[in-house]
Amino acid sequence: MELYDFIISRLPDIDGYGNCNKVVDDDGVSNHSTFKQFIREDHQGDVGVFIVNNSVARKYHGYADHETDVQIVVNAVNGDIEKALGYLSNAFLNIKNNNKSNDVWVKTLRLLNLRPAGMNSAGVHWCVLNLNLKYIVASD
Repeated sequence: MELYDFIISRLPDIDGYGNCNKVVDDDGVSNHSTFKQFIREDHQGDVGVFIVNNSVARKYHGYADHETDVQIVVNAVNGDIEKALGYLSNAFLNIKNNNKSNDVWVKTLRLLNLRPAGMNSAGVHWCVLNLNLKYIVASD
């Protein structure tokens, strides 16, 4: 499991956000989706997970020690910024409280900020969660 999958598996299951809505739009894509290094600005409820900076500090005994900044972006549904912030707050708590998988172990989690970010170019309100993670990945 890579870091993206680890993060995405900890996103909350809130109706209208991320991969929880199975309604398909005209593009054949779920109306609300979660993306890696991408987000559709014109789709309310979409979530983007971005790895901003990633470095390998050292490798030892089959494990790689990493430090990275992660940004999770969510497009608010119907302009409900409080619900979007609640979604991101729950994502933070899920990562903090469930910090291990078979492949990834988050040793240190630091909240950089959680805030509304205004309107994007499509006129949709969006919010961001910025984190710093120090984690270990079991390497092949």
